[in-house]
Amino acid sequence: MAPACSAWALAVSLLSGSASVGAPGDENGVATLVAGYYAGGLLCGAAAGLLLPLARSRTGAAVGGGLAAVPLYAAMEMTRSGLTAWTIREGIAAAIVPAALVGGATGVISRKVFLDPANPDSNSAGGPPSSDPPAA
Repeated sequence: MAPACSAWALAVSLLSGSASVGAPGDENGVATLVAGYYAGGLLCGAAAGLLLPLARSRTGAAVGGGLAAVPLYAAMEMTRSGLTAWTIREGIAAAIVPAALVGGATGVISRKVFLDPANPDSNSAGGPPSSDPPAA
């Protein structure tokens, strides 16, 4: 996902003729934005891996997905506002609320696709999904 977002940011930057993004007076470079995409993605993936045992239930998957998405949204907010001191209100609005909404839904969907034993195409057996036809 980060390569696609990075390519989009670069294309918009080139088409606009500016190497900065954001509102006037609060501009960050495209390189900072791209670094935020990659840092957020890496941290989010690491958190998702650590929280994977929660995905045994749908509720756990929602909680784990919401918690795992916090670093992603926090990194995006840091690329937008820099490393300034955040207030609690900014932190909740910028990272926790979107992470809970998007990450929670993503956790439940990912559980259904990859871990649900009722889904014959899921990876619930622990190995890669088989492309072999079922044995008769």
